[in-house]
Amino acid sequence: MAKKPRIPTPWRQRWRRIRFQLLPVAVFAAAGVGALWLWGRHVGMPNAVGEVQAVRADAVSLTAGRLVKMDGVERRVFGEVLKDQVVAELDPGPLEAMCETYEKERIGLAKQLEAAKEDYKTQWETQHKTEVAEQNRLKQVIDALSQDIVDRRGSIETDKVSLVTLNEQLATISVLVRKGVEAPWREVQLRSDRDVVQKRIEENQKALKVAEDQLKVSDERLRQYVLTKEADLAKLLAPVQAAIDTQDKRLNELALQIESLKIRAPIAGTIMAIHQWPGQNVQAGTPIMTIAATDSRYIVSYVRQETYIRPVVGMDVDVSLRTIPRLTSRAAVEEVGPQVELIPTHQLLDPTVPEWGLPVRISVPTDLGLRPGELVDVAFRPAAAFGFADRGQDTTTVAGEVRVAEGTRATVWTD
Repeated sequence: MAKKPRIPTPWRQRWRRIRFQLLPVAVFAAAGVGALWLWGRHVGMPNAVGEVQAVRADAVSLTAGRLVKMDGVERRVFGEVLKDQVVAELDPGPLEAMCETYEKERIGLAKQLEAAKEDYKTQWETQHKTEVAEQNRLKQVIDALSQDIVDRRGSIETDKVSLVTLNEQLATISVLVRKGVEAPWREVQLRSDRDVVQKRIEENQKALKVAEDQLKVSDERLRQYVLTKEADLAKLLAPVQAAIDTQDKRLNELALQIESLKIRAPIAGTIMAIHQWPGQNVQAGTPIMTIAATDSRYIVSYVRQETYIRPVVGMDVDVSLRTIPRLTSRAAVEEVGPQVELIPTHQLLDPTVPEWGLPVRISVPTDLGLRPGELVDVAFRPAAAFGFADRGQDTTTVAGEVRVAEGTRATVWTD
């Protein structure tokens, strides 16, 4: 039988088949691919939850007192403050009054010290002048006695010569008187003159002895005479100076106490709450306001045991914001905790079921603009730790081991 040509399928029928058979399959496949792409872009596959470090600190009053309003400064919630900026102040009135009293007492002691110095100086100058005058008097007495001794010795020697002459003349006259050559009165006159000279010699010898004794005593006094030296004023006035030093210490302590009345911000950040207001009395240790830091240094996450991930320092971590579109940035593990801990409730998948995990500190990506206390999704990338290079990370395989992150080792499974 002759083979007849096939009747071509009408295009209308072909289009019907495409529309009811092929098109639904293609649309379903495209939808599946799109869903997977959207899942990977906007949801991803995190294996942990991280919390950006949130630091809060209270500005605390160090002493008891009454809060006063600072001139030109008004604190408000959500206001920005700098570290060590004065955020509140206690009434300094009582301490300033005490400081003024101590200052007046110190001024009085200083005046007393200066007056004591002047009095001592006047007394010492008067005593010094008296002692110098006495020393000069002794020198004059010694000079006079020395001169008197010289004079008397000269007189004695002269009189001794005259006495010898008169004795010779008396002997000659006595012979002549006995012979009748000279008158008897001449002998009497010479004898009288001789007795006068003899008596004068004896008197001068006695006076010479007295003068020599006086000279000896005066010389001894002059050798032993010592001018009084000016005393050490520091030792004499030590009690007054000690009182002044005590006042200075009190003033310094009061200055520190007055400075402690200024309550300063312990950290830079934003005021989250104001607990005390001007006019209220507070005790030492009372929180005045709470300040929240505006930046963070790390992210804290917990690796659960069922994730089969063993974090090491230097391991890559993907940090993702819980936003649409989903923003993800690469970070790294900085520290790994030493013990497994109970995971905080707000990081649990089910708040009613407690979980445990190993705490990990992760660096903060700078391009995500993370806020303190914000929860982020964390995806650990242990590929590099198991011998697979990830994003150009340097790994060196040696004898079945791989070195990553400053000497951390992980087993490499090879065929």
